[in-house]
Amino acid sequence: ENQMSHYPATVASKMKKGLENELQQICEIGKVLREDGNTNTQVSYFLNVDEDFIPDVLSCYNHNECHRKCKDTEYGFFLSKR
Repeated sequence: ENQMSHYPATVASKMKKGLENELQQICEIGKVLREDGNTNTQVSYFLNVDEDFIPDVLSCYNHNECHRKCKDTEYGFFLSKR
């Protein structure tokens, strides 16, 4: 597979941590895309045309946030051992 399949995870990893509001998260995705060197056309494509891009980024982002918050709990420990 090409590297684009991993791009949502890459974007998620560059986002500011701890954003809980989805609108803030989506604004942050746009910011990361621009800082990553994408043109306005590319940013618009990722945010408006590619229907899977935002959900993929947010699922990576929220998964990582959950792991950061849950690490100390037994459940987090269980998840990290799977």
